[in-house]
Amino acid sequence: MKKINTRLDSVMSPLNSIAPWFFRIALGIAFFLHGYKKLPAPFMMEEQHRMVTWFESIFIPMPEVFVSIVILVEILGGVGIILGGLIGLLASQAGHFITRISALFLVILMFNVFYIVHPYWFVWPPLKLLTSYQMILFLLTVYFLIRGHNHISGMTEVVQNTPDKTGHFNTMANRWFPCFTDSQILTNLSRNG
Repeated sequence: MKKINTRLDSVMSPLNSIAPWFFRIALGIAFFLHGYKKLPAPFMMEEQHRMVTWFESIFIPMPEVFVSIVILVEILGGVGIILGGLIGLLASQAGHFITRISALFLVILMFNVFYIVHPYWFVWPPLKLLTSYQMILFLLTVYFLIRGHNHISGMTEVVQNTPDKTGHFNTMANRWFPCFTDSQILTNLSRNG
């Protein structure tokens, strides 16, 4: 079993840095399409009208404004999740910020979706909540809110090649786990890949 896992790790380790992109692209496209289908284009007016009518029926004030906000958050949030990753390849802090701010607005949107649209999903046992694709979208959004652009799967960003002024490597692992020394991290990394 250990040999198989070791072999699989060696085959899959080059893909560790791109694995989060599967989530990022799927989430970005899903939210973009949710917003895009509500745009006030001649061929999509029915969807937007249905949403405005429904908002009016549950007494949400200014339903046209709120529908526009929902559309903007879905489209810009979806694009922001993907762009945050792309920009993060060149400017890590900017990508991190764009990813997190997009995810924040999407999390707020999803809380409102659960509260306003699907409150009955929280009746025990919450089977509908746990089996809905909205829950998967929500969890992926929370993932990007927490992680931003920082993906350290595969330890690709943990070790920098230059030491700081004290001669130690300034690693994320040292900040998170100060009990590890640079030499322990480098030894473990050399063993694992």
